[in-house]
Amino acid sequence: MLIPAGILIVAIILAVFSAKILVTGAISIAKRFAIAEFIIGAFIIGFATSLKSCIHWLLTMTTLHDRKIPH
Repeated sequence: MLIPAGILIVAIILAVFSAKILVTGAISIAKRFAIAEFIIGAFIIGFATSLKSCIHWLLTMTTLHDRKIPH
C-alpha cells in the first residue's frame, strides 16, 4: 500500500514541476517572438486536450491492427 502511494506522490510532484518548466519555456519563447502569452497558453491547452485523444486513437488502431477482424 505504501509503494503505490509513494509512486502517486512522486508522479504528482513531477507533473507539477514539469508543468512549471513547460509554462516558463513557453513564456520565454512568446517573449522572444513577440507573441501574446494568451496565444501560447491557448496553444498549450489545445495541444494538451488533443494529445489525449490522439494517443487513445493510436492505441485503438494498434490494438485493432493486431487482431484479426472477420470481414
